[in-house]
Amino acid sequence: YVAIVCLNTYFALRYLPFPFIYLVIPLILAAVETDTKTVAFLIFLESLVIGVIIHMGFLKQAMSSENGLIFLNYLPILVTFVPVLVLSASMNFFRSQDRQKREIELALQRKHNDIQMIIDNMRALIGFWDLDLKNRFANRMYLDYFGWKSEDILGRHVREIVGDSLYAQNLPFMEKALRGENQMFERTLIDTHGQKRETLTSYVTSYRHGDIDGVYAFVTDITEIKKARRAESAAQERLQSVIDS
Repeated sequence: YVAIVCLNTYFALRYLPFPFIYLVIPLILAAVETDTKTVAFLIFLESLVIGVIIHMGFLKQAMSSENGLIFLNYLPILVTFVPVLVLSASMNFFRSQDRQKREIELALQRKHNDIQMIIDNMRALIGFWDLDLKNRFANRMYLDYFGWKSEDILGRHVREIVGDSLYAQNLPFMEKALRGENQMFERTLIDTHGQKRETLTSYVTSYRHGDIDGVYAFVTDITEIKKARRAESAAQERLQSVIDS
């Protein structure tokens, strides 16, 4: 830019009509592509070159002490520097805003990915259903349990996901949750492999700006806990029968 500004200033002042038009062009390009400090330096350099050219009499009508008002002929050149500085400051501001926006978006994306990874690796089925009982979110375990893909489950009604029978059983609890009453209950489910699973289900009301906008579903597989409890109960019964005998 330094070489372009110097050469452009020299040729514009010596050989071109209305030189201030041509002097602005490289400054505008610099304002678009660089920062304000660079543009300010180029303006200072261009002003210095203009002063040297005038002082050394390279112009067709050089400035002299007898006709000092000739300098006013070049006042438009100096005036054109003002909008260039304004443009540079504006471009610098928008670049800064755009950079901050990208940084915020990247930070939000990282947080989203972190939360998604945590939720996907939790030993629970987690989903969100809106006021129309249509899916807005499901973690990986939820998808695997009911045999759906993430791109297919979004926007589908809960009846399509869990089936008519389970939907009929869970609907009263979901309706209460949509009225602001959190629910917790046990339910026996049959997974996609045909295995019976004991679950503990929680429906938690979701609020947005003070209004109910849906319900979170948390389903925990307690099959092993139930088996352990039954085994413990059976062992206690056997022990009691031995004591009694």
